[in-house]
Amino acid sequence: MKHLMTAGTALFLLAAPPVRAETPKLCAALRGNGNYVITHFSALALLTEHYGMVEGVAGGSSATISMFLYESAAMNPLVTGPDAPLRQALLMKSVGAYVAAIATGTDEAMAVRGLTPIVERVQKEGIKALLDLHPIEAAYRLKTILTSEDLRDLVNPEIVEMLSDVPRLAHNAQVVYDAITGFGRFDSSDPLIFFRPGVLSFDGLARKLGRMGNFYAGYGPFDRKGFEAFFAGCGGEATRGQAWDVIEKKALKPGTSCGQAFDDLALSYRKKLVADEAKTASRLDDTVGAHLHTAVATAVLDGPPTLASFAGSLAAYRRGEPLSFAPRFGDVRYGYFASAADGAAIQANPRGYQDLKTQKRLVLPPLPWRQVLALSPAEPGLARLADLPGAGGKVSAAGWVDLHPVQVLKNIGCQEVVYVTRQGEDSKFARGVAKLLGASKAEDKALYDLDQPDSSFSAALAAADAVLCTDWDRFKDQEIGAMAAESYTAPLQTREAFFAAGAHPYGRRVDSAGKRGCTVGAKAVLAR
Repeated sequence: MKHLMTAGTALFLLAAPPVRAETPKLCAALRGNGNYVITHFSALALLTEHYGMVEGVAGGSSATISMFLYESAAMNPLVTGPDAPLRQALLMKSVGAYVAAIATGTDEAMAVRGLTPIVERVQKEGIKALLDLHPIEAAYRLKTILTSEDLRDLVNPEIVEMLSDVPRLAHNAQVVYDAITGFGRFDSSDPLIFFRPGVLSFDGLARKLGRMGNFYAGYGPFDRKGFEAFFAGCGGEATRGQAWDVIEKKALKPGTSCGQAFDDLALSYRKKLVADEAKTASRLDDTVGAHLHTAVATAVLDGPPTLASFAGSLAAYRRGEPLSFAPRFGDVRYGYFASAADGAAIQANPRGYQDLKTQKRLVLPPLPWRQVLALSPAEPGLARLADLPGAGGKVSAAGWVDLHPVQVLKNIGCQEVVYVTRQGEDSKFARGVAKLLGASKAEDKALYDLDQPDSSFSAALAAADAVLCTDWDRFKDQEIGAMAAESYTAPLQTREAFFAAGAHPYGRRVDSAGKRGCTVGAKAVLAR
C-alpha cells in the first residue's frame, strides 16, 4: 500500500492492497450474534492462526461489524508475508482491548456500549416515575438527554422529532422510554417493530465503527514503527494458541507490556485522527467486497403488494392510526450485498442448491460500508425498516434473514467453509420476524427445521466443511471475556482432511459435536 503525506496526515491512494484472493480457499460463515459479537473475533483468530487467512466471509446483522473489522485488519500494510496469518490473528484478539482502551471519554465508547449510557442517564433522571405523574415533563427531560452533546450523534433524529410533537407528547414519551429500556431484547411478537423508530442512530454507529476500521487498516496517521514493534514483540509463533489475556501481560520492553503498548497505539492514533479526520480517507467509503470476498445479508421487501402495504402502514403509524400491514412472504427476499463478481456467482447458484433460502436469493447493488453498516445490523425493534439505496424502492428489513450463510460462500467458490455458530435451534427472533412477514408453518419448516433434511438450515450444515460449535447462550451480557475465551476453544466439527493437515492443525477437532445446531438431524450425524 502506498501512502501520500499531506499536511502531516497519511492519505491512502485508491489502489487496494493484495487482500482479495482470486479463488478463496478458507471462508467463514458467521452467525449473527447480537451483543455477543466479540465471540466472532475469537473464532476468526482461531481459524486464521491454525489454517491461514480467511479469504471470504458471509453473514448479517452484528456479523456485518465483524466482517468489516476483519477485512480492515487484513488490509493493514504490515499484515503481509509468511507471518500474515499470525499478525491477523493477533489483531482479531485485540478487538476487545481496543474497546477497553477507548472505554471512557470518547464518542466511540458510546457507540460500542450501545444504549447503555442513555439508559443510565434515563434511570438517573427518574424518567419512569415522571411518566405516570408528569408525562410532559418526562418528555422534555428525555429530549434534553437525547440531544446532549455526548449522545446526540448516536440518537436517531426521528426519536427527537417525536419528542417535539406537542399534541402527542405524553404518548410519545412513553414510546421513547420503552424503546430505550427495551433495546436489545429482540422481541418479534408485534408488527410495530417494523415501523417504530429505534433510539440508536445506525448511521452514527457506522461513523464510529469507521474509526476502528481506519485504525486496523492503517488509514490516516498509521504508526508503522509502533505496529512493527508490537507485531515483533507480542505476536509470532510464540503466541499461537494464546488468548489476549495471556498476550497482554507479556513484556514488550522493560516497563511496557504488550497490552500497554497496544493501548498506546490505539489512543495515540485516535487523537491524531480526530484532529485531522476530514482530510483522512475512510474505510467506510470502501465498497463491500472490494478487498475481501464478502456477502452481507439483509432481508428485502420486494413486490408491489407488500411494498404498498408497508408504505400505507408506515403512514398510518405516523398519524397514530391502527396498522393494516399485510405482507406476503413471497415478496420477502434474502438479499446479499457483494461485489459484482461474487453477486453474479450467488445469482447463478453453480452448486445447484434448491432450499427455500437459496430460492429467495436477491443480489443487491454493491454499496459502501457506510451504508451497509447502517442497514444489516438495524434489526426490527432496534430500528424501523429502511429504504434500500439504489434498489428501486425496495425496503431493507435487516440481517436476521440468514444466520447460516454457508450456501452463498460455496456458490462464490470457497473451497473450505467453516460455519461459526452456537449450539441449539435457529433463532426464535428470526423465526418470529419471518412469521410477522407472512411465513407459513410450511415455510418455517422449509427454512429452519433441523429434522427436515432439505431445510435451509440442514442444507447449510450439510454444505459446511466444518462447524465451530460454540455455547454463546450460556453467558450473561457482561461476561465478555468468558464468552470470547469459550469461542476461542470451542470444538471444531469436521471430517475434512484440510483441517487435520498442515503444520498447526487445531487440536479440538471432532467428528461430531453431538449438539443440535452443529450437526444435522436429531441423531447429530453430519450428512455429507
